[in-house]
Amino acid sequence: MEKAGKARNPASFGDRWRLLILSEAVKRRPGLGFAASPVMELVKEVVRVSASKRTGIWRSVLAVVAGAAAIALSVTAGCSATGNGGEGQGFPSGGGSGAGNNGSGGFSAVGNGARPGSGGAINTDSGSGTILEDGQACASESHRAEQSPLDLYLMVDKSGSMTVEDPRRWPDVTNAIKGFVNQTPQTDGMGVGLAFFPMPEGGNNNITTCAAKCADCACVQGCGCQGCLCSFGVCQCPQANSCNVADYQRPTVPIGILPQAAPEIAAGLDRQTPFGGTPTLPALQGAIEHAKYWAGANPGHKVVVVLATDGKPTECSSTVQNVAQVAAAAANGSPRILTFVIGVGPQLLDLNQIAAAGGTNQAFIVSGGGNAQQQFTDALNKIRGMSLDCEFLLPQPTNGQTLDFSKVNVQFTPPNGGPQIVKQVRNQGECAAAGGGWYYDNPQNPTRIIACPQSCTGFNAQFGGQVDVLLGCKTITATPR
Repeated sequence: MEKAGKARNPASFGDRWRLLILSEAVKRRPGLGFAASPVMELVKEVVRVSASKRTGIWRSVLAVVAGAAAIALSVTAGCSATGNGGEGQGFPSGGGSGAGNNGSGGFSAVGNGARPGSGGAINTDSGSGTILEDGQACASESHRAEQSPLDLYLMVDKSGSMTVEDPRRWPDVTNAIKGFVNQTPQTDGMGVGLAFFPMPEGGNNNITTCAAKCADCACVQGCGCQGCLCSFGVCQCPQANSCNVADYQRPTVPIGILPQAAPEIAAGLDRQTPFGGTPTLPALQGAIEHAKYWAGANPGHKVVVVLATDGKPTECSSTVQNVAQVAAAAANGSPRILTFVIGVGPQLLDLNQIAAAGGTNQAFIVSGGGNAQQQFTDALNKIRGMSLDCEFLLPQPTNGQTLDFSKVNVQFTPPNGGPQIVKQVRNQGECAAAGGGWYYDNPQNPTRIIACPQSCTGFNAQFGGQVDVLLGCKTITATPR
């Protein structure tokens, strides 16, 4: 029989009760065992030792360890966010902030349209990543998210109306482009190329340059034109409006890297004389074909076409509808080429159809007036920012192994929060239903990671946030695969 008044083992009641509570906490949080197990083993060991030592100091140690374990569990739970909240559907476009099963919420603010070429609101950095893979911890290799190099290919309207309707229009456009490519350091490292329409048949620009100075048909034909058409004091060479797509595939100034390419672009603009009509259909077809060629020769680059015009499509059977069809095919093709549109002048809202079909929502309309040059420059800067925002290069593993595309994850860390996994969707069409996410530019042979618009908005709203690409762990998807 136990002697009356004998002191109980200090680990028998209160200390073991703490252990029981912690054990139940782990059981009730599936998926957190990987983080809690080492803590629980430590608690058990301290309880065992305290039972044998029967001293107050060990009870104090147990209290400290138990407290640390509780904190570790709460932190792990708060970072998990795999339930109904933020991470559960990629990055929702709205919502607040929460903890535990509700995740970290969504984002409601909208970032700036024009941003520096190096990334603006998104600060990217390297680090280490640990994520869940089938309920187990998976240590991943983390890489700084590097934005894709951007190349703009400008197809610029140089039809006669650029000077006839408003003498300031052509100088406003050319000066705006010159100013844009000389915006050091904002545009440094970006590629820019240049082409014009209409082009003469065979690409011989000397004929149209000569004919543009003529006031009668005798002069026009003397420049080598076969035939002549004069109206309202303006004479045109029939060969000025080539309908041959190949004539628009050849760039006047090949895509070059800024700031080194800026002088050549300025010289290419200075060599042009507005003349002819508006054969937009073959011009855009040629521009897209060259952009596709350039994208194929430069894997990982994002190449976009900028169509700048002061009128609706006319020559070569061009219509808003068939030009929009060409833009849509490029936006849904591989490689994906977006078409941005800048309209210069009045009554050009029909150009929105071409921009929407080309994957860029709506055209930028430069209304004219005293600040037309600045409006055009602003449009180019917005295009640069929209193009750069949320496309990232796929990094290569540092261990020399081949990249497994099924083991890639994207992680975003807000400036005042913990890391969050952005879930993968199959394509852009799944973005809205998933509330955000990311997808590959080419599922069969990817070179870039593209963030859904909802997630991209969230990135930009969190100024100072960090984007990382994690390699080595099974990709976390928004829908079961």
